[in-house]
Amino acid sequence: FVFVKTERKIFSNNLVLIDSLLPEILSQIVFDFYSSEFSNLTDLVNKTADKNPLNFDIENEHKFYEYKIKRFLTDVALGMMPSKVWTGKYDATGGYLIVKENGDVLCYHIYNRNEFEDYL
Repeated sequence: FVFVKTERKIFSNNLVLIDSLLPEILSQIVFDFYSSEFSNLTDLVNKTADKNPLNFDIENEHKFYEYKIKRFLTDVALGMMPSKVWTGKYDATGGYLIVKENGDVLCYHIYNRNEFEDYL
């Protein structure tokens, strides 16, 4: 299989706005989801990083794929929609409340962005 393009141009442009290689990265993750035993996003990102399909220079152990997927998830969580032009402006500013399946409420302040991205 070879990635050609996303089905919708707006979604493709939104992804490229976040990172120019994000469409290719997501295509690899989706492919691995359907063709491997992995279903957890962390495992899928790690598998993609191990394959390094975009041939990033990983000699110094940069976490290219993890970083780019965290950016994507953060932008989706804070306002990016696949069918609307994304300007990069977040709907949420200051803090984020997350209600877990068990009813626990997590609160992340803008200063806890790294923890928020790790949670995502």
